[in-house]
Amino acid sequence: MCGIAGFVGQRGGESALKSALDVMSHRGPDDSGLLIWQSGQGNRGREVALGSRRLAIIDPTDGGHQPMVTPDGRLALVYNGEIYNHVELRAELERSGYRFRTGSDTEVLLAAWQRWGPDAIAHLVGMFAFAIHDRPARRLFLVRDWFGIKPLYYATWREGIAFASETSALLEFPGIDRSVHSRRLHTFLTSMSSDYGSATMLARIRQVPAASLIAIDVTDTVAPDPIQYWRVDLSTRCDLDFDQAAARLRELFADSVRLHLRSDVPIGFALSGGIDSSAVVMIARELLGPDGPLHTFSYVNDHPIIGERRYSEQVARAARSVAHPFTLDAEELSATFTDLLDAQGEPFPDPVIFAQYRLFAHAREAGVKVVLTGEGADEILAGYDRFAPARLASALRMGRWDHAIRLMRHATTAGSTQRNLLRAAARTLAPGALVAFIRLLRPPRAAEDWLRTRWFAERGAHLDRSPGRSRVRTMRESLAESLERTTLPALLRYQDRNAMAWSVENRVPFLTRPLVEFTLALPEEYLLTSSGVRKAVFRRAMAGLVPSTVLERRGKIGFSTPAPIWLAELAPWIEQRLPAACALPFVDGEALRREWNAVRSDNSWRGARTIWRCLCVAAWLERRGVTLA
Repeated sequence: MCGIAGFVGQRGGESALKSALDVMSHRGPDDSGLLIWQSGQGNRGREVALGSRRLAIIDPTDGGHQPMVTPDGRLALVYNGEIYNHVELRAELERSGYRFRTGSDTEVLLAAWQRWGPDAIAHLVGMFAFAIHDRPARRLFLVRDWFGIKPLYYATWREGIAFASETSALLEFPGIDRSVHSRRLHTFLTSMSSDYGSATMLARIRQVPAASLIAIDVTDTVAPDPIQYWRVDLSTRCDLDFDQAAARLRELFADSVRLHLRSDVPIGFALSGGIDSSAVVMIARELLGPDGPLHTFSYVNDHPIIGERRYSEQVARAARSVAHPFTLDAEELSATFTDLLDAQGEPFPDPVIFAQYRLFAHAREAGVKVVLTGEGADEILAGYDRFAPARLASALRMGRWDHAIRLMRHATTAGSTQRNLLRAAARTLAPGALVAFIRLLRPPRAAEDWLRTRWFAERGAHLDRSPGRSRVRTMRESLAESLERTTLPALLRYQDRNAMAWSVENRVPFLTRPLVEFTLALPEEYLLTSSGVRKAVFRRAMAGLVPSTVLERRGKIGFSTPAPIWLAELAPWIEQRLPAACALPFVDGEALRREWNAVRSDNSWRGARTIWRCLCVAAWLERRGVTLA
C-alpha cells in the first residue's frame, strides 16, 4: 500500500512532485522514492517522473522500494495496492525463466507486465492503482483495479499530465485549477454521492475509472480517454441448485479471505456485528486455526435502534478474538471534524464515516497495519432495501406472478411497504421517457427546499433527481449499477481515505472478480427471496459458522451513528459554523436554518444530513481554496 504521484510534461516539475509526495506521507510513512527521466533540450525538453510513499506490508525490507525498475531499465513502476496471488504468479514467472531479486509483490507485478504487457491485468488477483513507464515505447500507463478499490487521479499540467493517489496531492502542482464541478456538487448535496464516472468534485481533476487504463504518449499534452478492460457480464447464468450454489459461494469466499490474509505485518478485522463482517471474521478464524492471533475492532453504542453491541460481542466470543470495542460521542466528532475533512479530501455526507475513521485509528494504536472489512457484500448479495423493487419488477416482467405476490406480502421483510414497493417497481417497468416526463411534472422534493437550483442551472449543471443512475430493468442490473455507480465507488473512497489517514491498509475480500462474477450470475431468488429474505444464499453458505443470531438478523445497520442526537448536542459548534453554510450562494439560508431547527426540536434525520452536508461543503471550500465558477 502506498501513495503514488508523478507527471509527464515540461521540465521543472521535481519540486512540485516532492510536495505532492510530502502531502501523502500518511499513505506511506515507511519509505519514499522518486525518479525522473529527461528527453529533449532546453525549453522543449520533457520529463517523465514517478514518485512513491511506501507503507510496507509484503516484504517490509528495502526490497520493496519504489519506483522499481526492471534490470534492463526498460520499465519503471510505482504502485499502490496488493497483489494477493503474488505467490502463485511468482512461481509461474519463475518457471518461464524470471529471476526475482526481492520478496515483494511489487516486483511480481513489474515482472508480469514485462512478460504480458497490459494483458498482465487479467492474471492479477488484488487491488491496485499503478503507473508504469515503458521507456522504449515512450508510454506511461495509468491502471486501476476492477472495482476502484484503490484511487488514482489525474489532471492536465504544464503541457502534460500529472497524477496522484489523492486530489490534495495533485493540488500541490502549481496551476492546477481549483474550480468546483457544479454538477458533482449538486449531486452530493441532493443524493450524497459524487463518485460515479471519471469526474470529481473538482472540475479539472479526473479519476481513472474502475477497471480502466490510460495509455499516455510521453509527448501528449492532454490525457487520452480511458480504456475499460473489464465489465461484469450480466448475460452469464449459473445453473447450480440453491444448496450447490451456497457450497460454491462458501468455497469462493473462503479462498478470497485466504488470499487477503497474506501479510508480513499484523492483521485485524472491522466487526460491526452484521452478517458480512461477521462472515469475514469467522472464515478467518477457520483458516487461521484455533490459536492464530485475531484482532477485531468494533464501534459500539447502546442506541435502541442502531446499537449492535450484542452482535459484535457474540461474534468476537465465537471467534475467540482479541476484541477492541470503542465508543464515540459528539464532542469527539467536533474535535476531529477538521482532521477528518482533510483526510477525506472532499465533503462527506454523514457522520457515520467518523466511526470508521476512528476504527482505523484504534487499529493502528493496537499495532495492526492491515484491516479486513465487509465492504462490497451488500452490492453483490442484494443487501440493500432498494433492491426489492427491482426484484419485484423482474418477477413481473418474467411472468413469475407467484414470486411477485409473495414479495408483496413480505414487503416489510424486504425493507419496504407494499405501496412503496409497487410504486418503485412501476418506475422500473415504465418506459424511460415516461419516467423522465413524470419527474418533470412533480414538484421539487421538500428535502431540497433549502437548495437554490437556479444557481446550478445557470452554470450549465444538468440537474437530475437520480444522478448517477441509469435505467435498470432487473435486479441483476441494479446490482451492477450499485457496484459501478451509485453506492460502492463512494464507500470505497471513504474507506481508503479513513484507513490511509492512519497508515493502515484496508482490504475488501468480497470484491474479487471470481466472487463478483459468480454472485451476479446467480438466480435473483437466491439473493433476495420472494419471502423478502436478503442474502439468502450467503446465509446458507455461512450456516454453522457464523452465529445463528447474526445469520437470522433481517435489518441492516452497519457502523451507524446517532447523527441527529450528536448534532443537537453540538448546538454551539453548529451555530458557529452555520453562518458560513447559510452564506453559500446555492443555499437558501432561511430554509437551512429551518432544517437546523427541525434537528434540534425532533431529531430529524433528514435535517441532520442536510446540515452536515452544507457544513462540510462550506469548510471544504475554505480549506482547499476551491472556487465557485
